[in-house]
Amino acid sequence: MFTPPTKFVNATRTFKRGIFFLASMVVVHLMLGAQSRALQIQQLRELTSRSRFPNSANCNAAVSANFYVSITGNDNNDGSQSSPWRTISAAGSRVGPGSVVHVEPGTYAEAPYITVSGQSAARICFISDVRWGAKIIGTAIENYGIAVMGNYFDVDGFDITNINPSGHLGIISQGSYNRIVGNVVHDVAPIGGADGLGGAGIMIGDITKHDNDVLQNVIYNIGNFNVNWASIHNIYYENKYGLIANNFSFRSQGCGIQLWHNAGHLVIANNTIFNNQLCGILIGANDTPVKAVDDYNLTVNNIVVYNGSLGLHYGIVEVGHTGTHNQYINNLVWENDPGNFLLLNGVVDQGTVTADPGFVNYQANGSGDYHLVPTSPAVNAGTSNGAPVTDFDDGQRPVGPAWDIGAYEEGSTPGIWPWFWILGQ
Repeated sequence: MFTPPTKFVNATRTFKRGIFFLASMVVVHLMLGAQSRALQIQQLRELTSRSRFPNSANCNAAVSANFYVSITGNDNNDGSQSSPWRTISAAGSRVGPGSVVHVEPGTYAEAPYITVSGQSAARICFISDVRWGAKIIGTAIENYGIAVMGNYFDVDGFDITNINPSGHLGIISQGSYNRIVGNVVHDVAPIGGADGLGGAGIMIGDITKHDNDVLQNVIYNIGNFNVNWASIHNIYYENKYGLIANNFSFRSQGCGIQLWHNAGHLVIANNTIFNNQLCGILIGANDTPVKAVDDYNLTVNNIVVYNGSLGLHYGIVEVGHTGTHNQYINNLVWENDPGNFLLLNGVVDQGTVTADPGFVNYQANGSGDYHLVPTSPAVNAGTSNGAPVTDFDDGQRPVGPAWDIGAYEEGSTPGIWPWFWILGQ
């Protein structure tokens, strides 16, 4: 449903000892607080930089072992360009660290379950050579479209759905240092929780894992919009340390982005989130692991509009066990029901823009054009803190004097797929 236009314009405790020491303690507290905030912002900047351009963690098509999958191939072949495999599953069972698997356009009626891991200096990248040209549709029996169980693994540029009417997941990643980049994930979990189970378009799972990125994806039509069920979301993230950036997330039965379980220390930056039934962004924890607290997240430069149509859970909301160090900076919010923010523990949003975002053509179903008009209040209204250096189409940020809010940078020239930082080109 989501079709980019042919022309792109493009994350105190108070201490008292007595009146005599009050002034000095306040000064010390302010100094330490400022240092702590500065350190946190620096760590977030380093996280963002590391996630987007890891020094030793990109695939490199020029030096990697390159393999190929084609709908005209055969799984008895050797996987070379002249003799490709037929299935992505076959590739997943035969490649090792430092491999790039190029998947040619076509429909792949399979649900790959991939257990192989790359290494810190030898990632594995599965990439659709034409963005959204390779379509993974799952099977009638598997719960997911594609499952990645290993570490240091990329899923880049696919069109992913799940044809199983009882299926719950599009992409599930249960490793560390994995990246889900540039995919379109849609039409998943049509049962909508009728079986009492949750689901997601993209699930970053396993509370023991860490350092996973969800970048520049489109996620929509996840769940059943005739059911009020709080456990099906577009992006569901349950571990620590990672980046969720430049995604378009809309038409979820639940929330556009939900952090839960053992989430924390995440950057949620420059996403465009609209028309999700329950809420736009939810940050929280409540069950597993015991005593988990969702804290030290930076939610920055996001457009969050027209969410909460049924669940009445706000645009950006904290639920359950959250900490005092979450930051909400320079987000644009508009017409979320019943309100734009519901934050806990005295946390207060900063630099918020409350205005119509000024899309070129807003359509609730995703068929519009979500670039910003030049006069949009989101243009030049963002911050560099935690922000990615490119936009949804890998166009440069910033174009003007400051970052734009949302997934598109107005006036930026899009990159050419595959984006150079994915394959080290």
